[in-house]
Amino acid sequence: MDEEASARFCCREAAVRGRQKRVDTGPASGVRRQSANSGRSDCESRCREADSRPLVSYLRAMKKSPILEFESSAFAPVPGEDEATNPGVFGKALAQWLAKRLRVAGVAAGEGIAEDFGWVIPVRSEPYSLHVACSSGETPNAWMVFAFAEGGLMSRLLGKDKSGAALESLYVSVRRSLEAESGVHGLRERA
Repeated sequence: MDEEASARFCCREAAVRGRQKRVDTGPASGVRRQSANSGRSDCESRCREADSRPLVSYLRAMKKSPILEFESSAFAPVPGEDEATNPGVFGKALAQWLAKRLRVAGVAAGEGIAEDFGWVIPVRSEPYSLHVACSSGETPNAWMVFAFAEGGLMSRLLGKDKSGAALESLYVSVRRSLEAESGVHGLRERA
């Protein structure tokens, strides 16, 4: 495995480890400790080096919509939901509500999936993977939502990536759903 491939694998491995809530860092765990001189593990250093290479950065980039921020008391945290994400991170009720609204609007939205940063709604779309991310904000009743597209690696490499149109259409559906909800206040867009 060449150095760049090794760094990419290491980054994926670190991302998976980062999603685990309780990681054993004892000597038998196999999790690397930070080196005393740099404050970073060898893995983190290789990841940083790989990210600085233009092709690797381009391949990792995903397209995303602007972030929609708003306030609402309509999406109360579900008891125990932050056990599926990170402590204090919510969005399950918002993801469930938004997925229903998107389906009514004709969008092929699936059920919400817990991630460390909040909840993700998968949207069936070919050949791209479209998703809507929902997460609690910094203050009570503050929420953030954005759409993103993954996939289409060959299209991006060949300069024929058409995921932007699908992403824009999904973003418009998300925004309209939020605008139509009387319990959503202060809807604003952040790039």
